[in-house]
Amino acid sequence: MGASPRLFRPTYAGANVGHPSATDTGGVREAVEDEVNGFLVPRSDASRLAERLALLITSADLRQTMGLQSRRRFSQHFEWRSMLDKTVAIYAAALPDVVTSGVTSPTLTQLNPEG
Repeated sequence: MGASPRLFRPTYAGANVGHPSATDTGGVREAVEDEVNGFLVPRSDASRLAERLALLITSADLRQTMGLQSRRRFSQHFEWRSMLDKTVAIYAAALPDVVTSGVTSPTLTQLNPEG
């Protein structure tokens, strides 16, 4: 993530359970695609934030759609398995000789015996 993960943990936690977001600060752009799974509103624009929140409050369909999109985006980009796959792909691209020389990587069970 571009910014400290602890600063934006509520955004990612909300995305994980299907809640849209309505802010545009720091690393939030990594979790929120504007008008798809939330709204990116500049932090200094209180009236626009109020408009977007009112829209979410009054539209159950929009909340549901954005919430489902948040959950989908979280699953694709931020769950540990997808992050592990992306990390392995980066290493494989950076170190192709190591990957093709028969060196094996740990299995997911070895990395996370509980799950």
